[in-house]
Amino acid sequence: MQNRCSYCYGLGHNRRTCDTFQKRLEESAASGSHYAQASLESRGKGKKKEDRKCSFCETRGHDRRTCDQIKDFVKIDSLKTLETREIYKDRMESQGFGVGCLVSFEDREYNYTTSEYDVAAHVGVVDKVVWEDIDHRTVDNESNIVRITYFASSKDETKSQRSRFMCLPHEITTGEGATDLPVHRRSRVPKMIASVDTVTAPGNFLSSKAVEKTSRAFTRDLTSWSYDVRRALDPANNS
Repeated sequence: MQNRCSYCYGLGHNRRTCDTFQKRLEESAASGSHYAQASLESRGKGKKKEDRKCSFCETRGHDRRTCDQIKDFVKIDSLKTLETREIYKDRMESQGFGVGCLVSFEDREYNYTTSEYDVAAHVGVVDKVVWEDIDHRTVDNESNIVRITYFASSKDETKSQRSRFMCLPHEITTGEGATDLPVHRRSRVPKMIASVDTVTAPGNFLSSKAVEKTSRAFTRDLTSWSYDVRRALDPANNS
């Protein structure tokens, strides 16, 4: 299926590569339109190549699309994510953690009788795993990657179904039990109490192309001075 331009509605290209739109901007810029000139520069066609300045590394002569630092970061970042995903896929499959798995966790709930918050223990079922969010940055017992459905008391003291996102169990993130977690973090980490027979990851979970696309998308809000970039490109961390 061919692309359709949102400007001229022609087939085979988009607004960014539209010759009609480009010509219109050039004419408007020549007439003194600052908006048209800014649009040309953002399209990378209003300046000569040697005058362009990369918004990622602040170096002239290229833009973000051709930045070597971005390419280096994406390569390193995607490799780390693939390594992490391979480990976690093996752990989740071997321990039977996936949709249908039974977990327990604690939560602070408001007690309408005493007007105070109490610690309540819950048992729930994992009904969703956000596989695409699993990477070397999120498997830290802090990022909410699994959705758990459970029942809890309502204001009228009846049980109502609820859902909440939580992190992966400590058994998965470390391969060990949850007893070595600090006390203040144990309540935020679900604990496996019953596994499932089959755990199936998405077909592109270990796809290099899909992971590289995700890593490149991650750079949109980054610059070469961002912590994640400096840490990834530091030779000391890649030896």
